[in-house]
Amino acid sequence: FISIDLDTGCYFRPEVGNKLLIGGLEAECDPEEWVDGDIDSNLNESLTETWTNLVYRAALRFPNLPIPTGKGTQGIVSLYDVTPDWAPIYDKSSLEGYYMAIGTR
Repeated sequence: FISIDLDTGCYFRPEVGNKLLIGGLEAECDPEEWVDGDIDSNLNESLTETWTNLVYRAALRFPNLPIPTGKGTQGIVSLYDVTPDWAPIYDKSSLEGYYMAIGTR
């Protein structure tokens, strides 16, 4: 199951290993972080203030949720691959019967 909490701007679901996966809903109060160029060298891999805020928001719904610190903290991120005008490109490839959708959100 997945729970979406529009009031706090986050979603959460159980994860393997007795963990909770928490994500943001792009609430207006959360800044978007843009990464241009080489993602491998420009990505901030540290846990951010946004991560901390999302954990606190989830704790509003789970009062007994421990706030992880030290070795117990983990993070997963995903990136949107979008075209500059946010209009995705749909096209066929050189491989017979294979079509692509690039730059979608």
